[in-house]
Formats: sequence, C-alpha cells, structure tokens
Amino acid sequence: MTQVVSYGEDPLQSLKEFNYNPQNQKTLIFIHGGAWRDPHNTYDDFGELIDQLPRNVNYFSLNYRLSPQSKHPDHLEDVIYALKFLETHYNVKRALLVGHSVGATLILQLLTYKTLLGERMISPHVIELENLYFLDGIYDIVELLAEYPTYLLFVNEAFDSETDYANATAISRPTMNFELDFGHIFILQSLDDELLSERQLDFFAHYLKKKCIAFEDRRGHWGKHEEVYRRGEIAEILRTSMQLD
Repeated sequence: MTQVVSYGEDPLQSLKEFNYNPQNQKTLIFIHGGAWRDPHNTYDDFGELIDQLPRNVNYFSLNYRLSPQSKHPDHLEDVIYALKFLETHYNVKRALLVGHSVGATLILQLLTYKTLLGERMISPHVIELENLYFLDGIYDIVELLAEYPTYLLFVNEAFDSETDYANATAISRPTMNFELDFGHIFILQSLDDELLSERQLDFFAHYLKKKCIAFEDRRGHWGKHEEVYRRGEIAEILRTSMQLD
C-alpha cells in the first residue's frame, strides 16, 4: 500500500510512502534523477526496485521542484524539507539514501548543504545518514560539460550562472569538506549507461581517495540510464550491504 503526502506548498514538494511501519529498524529514501527538469522522472521510478526488497524496511521516495521554474539550490532545499518532514511526521531519525543521476548529485550536495545554502539555510541539521548509494550520478558539472557539451542546455535551466554550477559540488571545490557524518559510500555505475560514462564515477572516486574517505566502487552491466534503478543487481547490493535478510 502506498501513500502520497506533501511536505511543502508546491505540488512537486511531495513524497511517496511505499512501505512504513514504525517498528521497522531501517528507513531507505530514494531521490530520482531527470536532469533537474524531466517530469517523467518521479518518486515512482523506484517502485520496481522496492518490490524486490524486504518488507521490514520503511521506503520513501521524494519528488522535488523542477527546472527551469526552479533553480539551484531549490532542489537541494526540497530534499532537506522532505527529510525534516520525515523526521517530524514519521519519527525518522536515521536513514539510508539512494540517488540516481542528479538524485545522486543532490545527495552529494546534501553533504555540504550548509556551505551551498549559506544564508538560505533552512535547517540547522538533518536526520542522521547511514549508507549512501550513488547510482549513475553526476558529481562534477564542469567535467560533465567537458565530456558532453550539449548537456549545457539542461544545466543552464537548473543554474543561474557558470559560477553556480562550477561551485555546486565538493568535487569541484577541493577545499570544501563534507559537513555531515554518514555510514558507508557506495558508488554504482552501469557500464551500459548511454548518457553518463564512467568518467564521473572516476572523478568522485579520486576525490574520496584524496580525502581518505572509505567507499565501494561497483560497476556492472546493469542496463541503460533509465533501466539501472530497476535492476535486480542493484536490489541485491542494497539487501546485502544493509543486511536486510
């Protein structure tokens, strides 16, 4: 049984409860991709993946405002609004996060949200983070555009300026450190992804090594960009790494 609830006034400020029981010890939160703008990517993207996971876990998936109507850091603000809503209304104190594509970008940005939001900071803290799963993500937008110049079209819809997107993640700003504690990082990449190569993962892995942050780098033939988050192989990684069975 699923339920949609609003965490803000905008229709896109909503989340979907796929499974919730206050007795469950684990909570898994999903953040969809879609280049910050695609209305076809929603909290429903992860339904097939959730169907492959055990029932003794709370599952929530987030929508957020889209570009070009909303610009950075609105998307990040919405993630924080949603996390605070889950803490207040569902008593979620700890959670694991899964982000696909720019959903992975948003998780990365969440780790430095105080710096990125500055005076717009909407909360002094967020719920405690356990494992973080970055799935076929964008981690350095400048390098993304160097590899895929045509992607400037959707990047310009999500950011007001080159300065904004150049400073949008910690990977692009080596002096900026993570501001939140978390469990373990998993960087996952499908070798069949037609929209994002392994180069983004390589940049992220290099950054984590320089910062002496432990992580797992897993790559496999898990389908195209919009297939990977449905795959049984990803469900198995989640099950085994969270020790759900």
